[in-house]
Amino acid sequence: MHMNHPDLIKADVAVHWLTIAALETDAAELMQAIQSGTDQTNDPILEIRQLIAKGELEYALQKLIFLSEQEPPNIEALTRLAWLYEAGLGVDQDIGRAAELFKRAAEEGNAEAQYAISVMYETGIGQKQDRVQAEYWLEKSAKQSYQPAVDKLSSPK
Repeated sequence: MHMNHPDLIKADVAVHWLTIAALETDAAELMQAIQSGTDQTNDPILEIRQLIAKGELEYALQKLIFLSEQEPPNIEALTRLAWLYEAGLGVDQDIGRAAELFKRAAEEGNAEAQYAISVMYETGIGQKQDRVQAEYWLEKSAKQSYQPAVDKLSSPK
């Protein structure tokens, strides 16, 4: 689907909502927080989602990068930032950078990142193709009940 087609929404609006989707948020929860005027939250990722929903993408991206660069890094921020690099949302697409961030988060135990890096190893996109590593990360993800990994392991090969 071409984002510049005249019958579709503007590209910047599409990028805005695709970015929110890449940050995996519950839209109803996010809109409720925005409408209630509750900008204060103890969840930094929710705060970033709120900023994006308000159209403050640049500031949200800065905060996401800051969280991912802290020591120790915010693992959720690493994973969310990896998805943005993978898709090229709000940043230049950089599959290598996405793979690096997914790998760091996977090593820290993030099931979603473990699944993502397993797919990269399986396909050879972002990582050198390696079936052993793909299976290793897929199994680690599935052991944490990450549904896409569970589904993939239980499907016929």
